[in-house]
Amino acid sequence: MSYEAKPVAQALTIAGSDSGEQLADYLSVDRSALSNELSKMQREGLLTVTHNRFCLKAAQDGNVL
Repeated sequence: MSYEAKPVAQALTIAGSDSGEQLADYLSVDRSALSNELSKMQREGLLTVTHNRFCLKAAQDGNVL
């Protein structure tokens, strides 16, 4: 399992090649709970999700949330 996190222009991008189930296992959380929280963060404009890439947006002060 491999995930890479790196800051990119006032955001944090996490990319991995594994499934949501494997990411949930890696984080030691329930897959449906992880999915719910990621969806909530996406609705709130804190996160964008594209396939296996998650981009956590920066706060207005420029710090990654």
